Amino acid sequence: MEDLKSKSELGRVALNLNFDMIGSPNFFYGVYNGSGAALPIRDRSVLIQRQFEGFLATQGKPYDLTPFDGRSDYGPFIENGVPAGGLFSGAEGIKNAEGRKKYKGLANTAYDPCYHAYCDSYENISEESITTLANAAYAVTHYLVMNLAITPPSYKPGQPLHFMQTHPEAFSHY
Repeated sequence: MEDLKSKSELGRVALNLNFDMIGSPNFFYGVYNGSGAALPIRDRSVLIQRQFEGFLATQGKPYDLTPFDGRSDYGPFIENGVPAGGLFSGAEGIKNAEGRKKYKGLANTAYDPCYHAYCDSYENISEESITTLANAAYAVTHYLVMNLAITPPSYKPGQPLHFMQTHPEAFSHY
């Protein structure tokens, strides 16, 4: 954000997509809740949210909305009026029994026990989580780039959506 020296440079940023934590080993599929954005950027932030919801729904994946409170790297963007959204698989928060039923894994355990710890490495990821969320990131980013000037219809649960296939090389092996 510091590289954007002026408001005119910042005005050239259409939106910010955040994929900071998408491979947590005790994951959930979180979509940032754009309805929590400030009024000037709420519509575009909700548009981003709905695209992620729609993609995960078409893949038969459960998801939960996660707070859009500026906690992550998108914070400075929303503070400066740039619409944002993204995906999140959990950090130091604790998965409860309901989360275990929905996403498997361990209840009463952090989503990522190695969050900002010595064991935080590529060996400490969920291939299932990173594959699912990387495919969502790819599909929605592609959609937004290709259709940014067009406001798509709002997603309604149960409404069929068309998404391109997942990227053929998206994190199937690393």
